[in-house]
Amino acid sequence: MNKSKYIWYLKKVKSIKLDEVCWKFKLFILRLQEKRRYAKKRKFIISNDIYKLQPAKFWGLYVRNFDVKETEIYTLELFNHYRINLNKRMPWHNAFNSMENTEWPQEFCYKLNYKHRNGFGCARINWEVNRFQFMLPMAMYYLNTKDNEALIHIKRIFYDWVKKNPFLVGISWTSAAEIAARSISWLLLGSIIKNDVKMEKLCLDIAAAVRNQLRYLRLHCTTYSTGNSDLIIVMTALALGGIAFRDRDMLRYAMEKLEAELKKLISSDGIDKEQSIHCHALIAEAIAVLVIQLKRNKISYSNYMDKLLEKMAGFLASIMDQNENVPALGDDDRGKIINLYNKEFNYYEYVLQLISLQQNKNYIKAENINRNIKLFFDKEQLEQLSEPESNDKSICYKEGGITVLKYKADKTERIMTFNHSSLHYGEVAAHRHNDALSLTLSIDGEKFIVDPGTYVYHNSIVWRNYFRSTINHNTIIVDETEQSDMTGTFALGKEFETKLKEFSSSDSEDFVSAEHYGYKPIVHYREITYKKPDLFIIKDDIQGDFVNCVQTFAAAPSVKVILNHDLAELYGEANVVYMYSSEKINMEKEYTSEMYTKKKGTNVIRCSVNNRGSHTEITTVISINKKISDEVLRRYYNNNKEEVKY
Repeated sequence: MNKSKYIWYLKKVKSIKLDEVCWKFKLFILRLQEKRRYAKKRKFIISNDIYKLQPAKFWGLYVRNFDVKETEIYTLELFNHYRINLNKRMPWHNAFNSMENTEWPQEFCYKLNYKHRNGFGCARINWEVNRFQFMLPMAMYYLNTKDNEALIHIKRIFYDWVKKNPFLVGISWTSAAEIAARSISWLLLGSIIKNDVKMEKLCLDIAAAVRNQLRYLRLHCTTYSTGNSDLIIVMTALALGGIAFRDRDMLRYAMEKLEAELKKLISSDGIDKEQSIHCHALIAEAIAVLVIQLKRNKISYSNYMDKLLEKMAGFLASIMDQNENVPALGDDDRGKIINLYNKEFNYYEYVLQLISLQQNKNYIKAENINRNIKLFFDKEQLEQLSEPESNDKSICYKEGGITVLKYKADKTERIMTFNHSSLHYGEVAAHRHNDALSLTLSIDGEKFIVDPGTYVYHNSIVWRNYFRSTINHNTIIVDETEQSDMTGTFALGKEFETKLKEFSSSDSEDFVSAEHYGYKPIVHYREITYKKPDLFIIKDDIQGDFVNCVQTFAAAPSVKVILNHDLAELYGEANVVYMYSSEKINMEKEYTSEMYTKKKGTNVIRCSVNNRGSHTEITTVISINKKISDEVLRRYYNNNKEEVKY
């Protein structure tokens, strides 16, 4: 075990309290009991013998039916890559690696090693199949057409899963969040079919399966461990189950835990502390779906939820460009609570539409209404969506740790994000990357400077760490040292502070500065001056004793890069970025991942600088569509603050 990992474990142990030790011991005993009961003598999830629960009526959730085409229900497409024919044998255990017939073994889930296992793909791909979201449009199609073939397929697929996935056996039981996601899908599926006579037995069995899964989640979920988006999904599933079965105790338990965990996980200005834009949206979707159900069922709840959604939606809207794209900060595994398309779609557009209707406050243009929305809102409600409020101002989220520098006038748009968030053990780092003081740049809805993305979680620790590493983010790495050690697939082992120094904004100019202490005792200071609309001046100051530092800016794969000593020209579809540096720059080949499971080559612009004393400074000037004269560049490099024309 290396030193950093040892220190991380030591701090973790020191932070554990007596009541947590007691709970972990109880969990250990519970798992031993489950292993003894279910590892060999297997039970089906629809059985009443698992927890011997008292009978409970399934009242269901509020859902609406709408027309679905036959061509849309029998194919499931995962991550724009894997196509599954739902008419054929279901790949419940498929390992999704290069070997077509490789399957995850039917081992007891607590013994099943699925992380970085040789010969196996990423478990996250398999989990997407086992979430059962594809069954909802199939059920709608049957209800609208009474197509007997669709009915046969629905029953066949559900009971096939029950038979081949015994309770706590196999890959589909290895993640509490996945069990929760499947429970939500089954709750919605049961709600869609519950009034159809031919579906009566199926609905009863789905209800039994959901209750067993929810009971498992309640017995195993904990708030002692560091909270993250997975725990939010678990609590959301329990709350929805409480509504569907009129279980007041379960609902009260889930709502209390949910609000407490949200207050830990979401900053006061509405940003997920995991620093993952996708996790931020996933949490927002989960809470929005839950609040919709609470309102429909006339169940009172804390107004904290509505205020939180308003802030979370406001943040998403502030970083979204005119083409409804957002920067891929942190992990993005494409997970969703609801997917009625059976394929990828613009998730962030959908989440903002959902919250707009739930809040009766528009955050996004009322165009291209997402199909998922129709599950809860009728045509009349959809027509109430109006034009969103103006969202063209720069904004600094001081606690959330992200500043958005923005200019918007007609079709001209510039958006730069700047990450100045801290990393603490008391907060969360499961889906965070080593990206302190990193930035991204979008111009007129086109990405120019990008975060590297995620690629995969489980099948390669090398690639997992590659896409989380400091060197592949748009910041500075010192002496090849990570900002925080990557001690596990979902763990960063060293806390650090990042301090926002200053933020100001006007119609003509923005300024933001921050520094982080991940390289203690060395300090990395970065400031950005934005002279609107087309000029960014980035100054880095590495303070302290070190040997070498490397600055990185990753171009989007679609952008063509031409290098000329201290000038890099980045050519997009309609704009050109001229990037100047006070140092000699190089172009290198690296990878980005715009879609989970896929990576593609791209060009990165780097400069390597040796120590120059107590302060080592690098100045980068980004000009959009206009070159800068040498005289003006010298003024910027010499830190001349006076107004200059270029």
